[in-house]
Amino acid sequence: MTPDASAEFVRLYTASQTEIHRYILAMVPDRENAQEILQETVLDLWKKLDQYDRDQPFINWACRFALYQVLKFRRAQGKAGKLLSPEMLEQLAAEQAAEPDDERVQRQQALQGCLAQLPPQDRTLLEQRYGHSQSIKQTAAEMGKTVDALYSRLKQLRKALYHCVQRRLAEEVSDA
Repeated sequence: MTPDASAEFVRLYTASQTEIHRYILAMVPDRENAQEILQETVLDLWKKLDQYDRDQPFINWACRFALYQVLKFRRAQGKAGKLLSPEMLEQLAAEQAAEPDDERVQRQQALQGCLAQLPPQDRTLLEQRYGHSQSIKQTAAEMGKTVDALYSRLKQLRKALYHCVQRRLAEEVSDA
């Protein structure tokens, strides 16, 4: 690989790393396993960079490799690793590939706005649960809550954030 190609890979991967990791976490919620899958994905991307079509978004190409690594991981895990069916994983990958980058950015901006509106304790809960490599048990112990109470609150927050993002996106469309 030429130095220019190496630099291009680093630039493309660095810009996409967080999103690729989130994509993997959506299918494999265990952070350690997701990190291993991410590393295997990066190796595959590096090896196959010469096959990348620069007219296509890098993130879509990279997420396809991530999907293959998730499927490989799930096969190795057997039944214990099957949280989503292979068909559902394929559907997620297809939706990821079909979504234009500008829509993804708009959705991320809407989510940031919605998160900013949450009370501090809810933002803290979300950050501890999804932003750190912390188990729900650890988070519950730190917050003085039961695991069931946290699962219930997280479900409420995910639903509220989903509706908030949808509302913000609809407002953007009506304003345009």
